[in-house]
Parts: sequence; C-alpha cells; structure tokens
Amino acid sequence: MEDPAHKFQKAWDSLLMNNTQNAALYIRQAATIVNIEVTRAQKEMHKELQSLSQELIALSKKVKDGKVTTTSGLEKTFSKTEKVLARHKLKKAELYLSLVHFPNCAYALEAAARHILYSQTWSEQKLSDESVMKLKGIQNEMLTMIDSETYAKKRLVAVKKDLEFFTPGL
Repeated sequence: MEDPAHKFQKAWDSLLMNNTQNAALYIRQAATIVNIEVTRAQKEMHKELQSLSQELIALSKKVKDGKVTTTSGLEKTFSKTEKVLARHKLKKAELYLSLVHFPNCAYALEAAARHILYSQTWSEQKLSDESVMKLKGIQNEMLTMIDSETYAKKRLVAVKKDLEFFTPGL
C-alpha cells in the first residue's frame, strides 16, 4: 500500500502551483490511507488515527476552499501524521514481538523508521545527520533481515527501543 508521504508531496507540489483542487484531492487520499491503518490498528491507536484522518479531511476542505494558500499550512499536519503513523507501527511491532511473528515485526520496525524519516520532511525541528543515518541504517537492517529471512529477537527488541527514542511524547 502507498504511504501518505507520496500524497503529501503531491499535495504540496500542487499547492505550490496554486492547484488547490489537486492539493485537496491528494490530502483526502492520504486521509483514506490513514483510515485503512485505523482498521489495522490496535485499540489504543484507533482514536488517535481516526482523529488524524478527520484532521486531514478538514485540511483538504480548507485547501479546496482557498483558506490554506501556503505550503506552511500543510507541513505541521503532514509531520504530525507521519509521527503518529510511526508510533502506530511501533505498537504493531510490539504486538508482533509478543506473538513471536518476527517477519511482521521487522516490517513494522522498517515502516516506523520510514515514517520518522518522512516526518522530518515537514517538521521544523530536524534530526541531526547522525540520527538520519541511524534511521536509514535501521531501515536497511530490517530489509536485509526480511530478505534473508533471518530474525534475531534480541536485535528486533533493541531496534524497537532505538526507534522509540525518536517518537517521544507521542
């Protein structure tokens, strides 16, 4: 399934070109992707993801109505969405660890790292180059683990803890 990040980039580009119709459409499509994640979420994340989807729908209406005319009006919501999706993926990884589903855990951890990196595209507070490299390393490690079908529970737990460092307060 496509990440909301691709829709966010298209919305941002559309708004730069003053095409509010397309920008609104892409934001609404991102809201649909978040809604799909609601169906996959653990109970504790349902409400937060649903609220986020509604926030994106409201933003798309504002964009369509011409009430948001600059890209800075999008960035905060886009960053927040990616951070919440990262947290959702970490919760899924925790569940998969408890169920001893290591492949699914590795996929969820890779997705969490990806969403943290995507959040930085829109965030005013940027990660250090060292942190970005660490996140990219985690992504590569998880993809290698998935590709080789060799899973180390201790390493998955350590990676989960590393990623939790990047999502404080969520």
